[in-house]
Amino acid sequence: YKELECCYFMYKVTFSGIDGSGRSTTIDALSKRLSDMGLKVVHPHRPAFADLPGCDREYFYNMVNTAVDSTHRFLDNRNQRFLTGLLNMGYGWIHRAIERYAIRRYDPDVILVGRNLVLDSAVYCTYYFPVSRSLSPKERIRIASSTYQAKNPDIMLYMDVDPTIAYERILKRIEDEKKHGAKDRKKWTHMHENPEDLKFLRDGFEVTLEFLVQQNHARIVRVDASRPQNEVIDGIFSIIQNDII
Repeated sequence: YKELECCYFMYKVTFSGIDGSGRSTTIDALSKRLSDMGLKVVHPHRPAFADLPGCDREYFYNMVNTAVDSTHRFLDNRNQRFLTGLLNMGYGWIHRAIERYAIRRYDPDVILVGRNLVLDSAVYCTYYFPVSRSLSPKERIRIASSTYQAKNPDIMLYMDVDPTIAYERILKRIEDEKKHGAKDRKKWTHMHENPEDLKFLRDGFEVTLEFLVQQNHARIVRVDASRPQNEVIDGIFSIIQNDII
């Protein structure tokens, strides 16, 4: 990869999409590629890590994220939908604290985030809090924006994938983790990781994204995540590379 002499601004990318769309795998590969270019990259989510040029990956906020993961798994496995939703809401604030810490500590050139606080909250609330389905996308976006006071990233990537393909990937991922062990965090099947609920969430993303596009809310790029993973990664890498060079 072409090595950059310097980066004069901080570039932020958020990834959205249903589980099984390949967000984590894509972020993992992109972070390594970008650090190989000489850029400092952080992922201030779960797991929180930094990839710095010439250094091994450094994880941070491990105790907090491990506690959140354990609680999430406990509630998930008991089908505690409402409480899991509350936990996810609370983690939105934790994520903001982690991101501020990462910026101060690493002064990153690129921030990659596996969720968009506004978009994902507006979609997933309809699953965890069914009463919110009576609200319009505009109202749900307004509430999420007001709750987290999150600024738009430089680019929002929506990883679009057929729910059937996503479900097959999820099952394969978990089986692979059982055989080889998780590299960064334990995986499990979330309560919504079934074909029916994945389709429901994907439909929610479509409706909400349509509203955001109409409002010119942010720069949004739809990615065909049903393609082979290497093609998806190469395509997104080209977009980011063109933006920051």
